[in-house]
Formats: sequence, C-alpha cells, structure tokens
Amino acid sequence: AEGCREGIASLAAVAREATDTPKVTALASAHATYGNMLAKAGQVDEAARQIETGLALLERAAQANPNSAGVRRTLAGSTVYLAQLQVKQKQYALATKTYARAVKAMRELLNIHPGDTATPVLL
Repeated sequence: AEGCREGIASLAAVAREATDTPKVTALASAHATYGNMLAKAGQVDEAARQIETGLALLERAAQANPNSAGVRRTLAGSTVYLAQLQVKQKQYALATKTYARAVKAMRELLNIHPGDTATPVLL
C-alpha cells in the first residue's frame, strides 16, 4: 500500500500540470489500482475516494480528448465500479446517480464511436 501511495504522489506531481493524456490516464490508473487493493482489503470508503480521484482525472482527459474511445471506455467502466462501491457502502441514492453517470458516459462513447463493441459489455 505504501508503494502505491508513493507512486501516486510522484505521478501526481507530473500529472497536476500535464495536459497530455498518457500522464493523466497513468495517474488515474494508479488511483484505480490502489482503490481496487483497498476495496479487497475491506477499506471501501478509502477505495471509493481513490476511484473518485481517478474519475476526476479521466473526466479531464475525456474533455481534452473528446474522441478518445479508450479514455471514454475507461471512464465509463470506472464509473460503474464506483457505483458498485457505493452500493457496498449502502449509499443507494448516490450509487443510482453514479450509475446514471456511467450510462451517460457509455452513450457519449457510442455516439462518437457507434461501432465500439466493448462498451455494452460494461453495462
């Protein structure tokens, strides 16, 4: 866990000012990985915070690269995962809103890339 925190801190320093998508998505991925580890360890509240931080980065990357199927797919999938964590936290109203955000992200992706066959699998 400490290694994840250190890795995130070093990536955050780079990505904070970064405008290129690979650095921002790398940091988002680090937050997601750390969040997954925390969830498996039963630390669901902190896991959700890590996923939310990663989602904010992915939203930034999606705004900077609106036609990137990969970024939008990852954003949609991560949003579904956050909703699942919120259900575990018994935050049902929030989870419902988060699932709606995920569906919106998937629809946006399919509007931009109608032939994207990977997205419906996330539902």
